[in-house]
Amino acid sequence: MRLFCFYRVCSALLPIDDIPGRLIGLQVGQDAFNFALPYFKTDTKTNKDFRVYPNPSITKEFYISNSSEADIYNVFDIQGKKIKTKVYYDSTKEEILIKLPKTIVTGIYFLRRNSDSKLLIIRN
Repeated sequence: MRLFCFYRVCSALLPIDDIPGRLIGLQVGQDAFNFALPYFKTDTKTNKDFRVYPNPSITKEFYISNSSEADIYNVFDIQGKKIKTKVYYDSTKEEILIKLPKTIVTGIYFLRRNSDSKLLIIRN
């Protein structure tokens, strides 16, 4: 008897004439899920976190791990001016060596890899 009463109460909350609304909701939910799916997928090859060492540097040379030859590196000073650098790629270690000019002064610089950025610190 209790099961029957529970069924009657629940069926009163979900009337039979609401089936079209449930079907529309099912389709809208699937569409929303499929629309959001690309935002939660990541490509580990392009979004690898990279590590810069030694940082701070006194030699004006930095190594960058988790790199590929296709990556584009730029170094900027605190005023936003691009610094000329020499970039060397080691395919065995998947590592980049960036050499800054010897005329560079002590300070904070920005390293930009594709769309990611990190701070570089130069010390004497």
